[in-house]
Amino acid sequence: MRIAEILLRAGADVNAIGNMYGGSTTLGLVATSAHPQRAGSQNDLIDVLLRNGAKFSNEAASDHARGSLINACLANGRGRAAVHLAKRGAPLDLEGAAGLGRTALVKSFFRNGRLRATATKEQMKAGFNWACEYGHRNIVDFFLRRGIDVSAKHRGQTGLHWAAHNAHAAIVKLLLKRGAAVNVRDDTYHGTPLDWALHGWAEPEPSGRRSLYPEVFALLADAGAEVDLTGWAGKKVRSNRRLLAALKPNRR
Repeated sequence: MRIAEILLRAGADVNAIGNMYGGSTTLGLVATSAHPQRAGSQNDLIDVLLRNGAKFSNEAASDHARGSLINACLANGRGRAAVHLAKRGAPLDLEGAAGLGRTALVKSFFRNGRLRATATKEQMKAGFNWACEYGHRNIVDFFLRRGIDVSAKHRGQTGLHWAAHNAHAAIVKLLLKRGAAVNVRDDTYHGTPLDWALHGWAEPEPSGRRSLYPEVFALLADAGAEVDLTGWAGKKVRSNRRLLAALKPNRR
């Protein structure tokens, strides 16, 4: 942070646009990056940039997020940064509101059960996936009641992929109850929701949530998930008796 403040005092353009990721400002890079998050300085850096005139412009995150800084954070797994930016006044569309669990705001984009002109079906699909990823069951249920396809893909993944990856058992249960395809494969890694759950458990970042995964494994196995433990994550699971037991369908 001190280096950022020194550069800004020396006249660095806080809203300069870099060529990376289709074009992004420093604020966009800081808010979506894993490095300041891991260092514990992400929100403080965001505040330094905002105090020095950083703008929530379309250039802050101009690639897949279509200029929305909140949506770019959600797409990069930076949920806490997204919450912080919203508190600082960053604009929210339907996608962002859903990803942050803002129920009242999400509902305001609908009238008589239909989308208003201020929102799109693509934003609804994206918001549905972010709600699954970040654990907002009320938003997931709301979208399902508004007719969204429970197995719809956004950027190649379904909501079940994301709910399983982050061990949101209540959402996994809801999606399966509504008929979500349990063995659907994502378009990038060709993994099933169970594969994503295995990777979520095996990755170092969510280690504090590892106790939540057995229930997710059990829900998916009981729903007919194909169990493949040949990958690197599966090999880790094979040494854990509790997880192996959870992967046996109808174990009760």
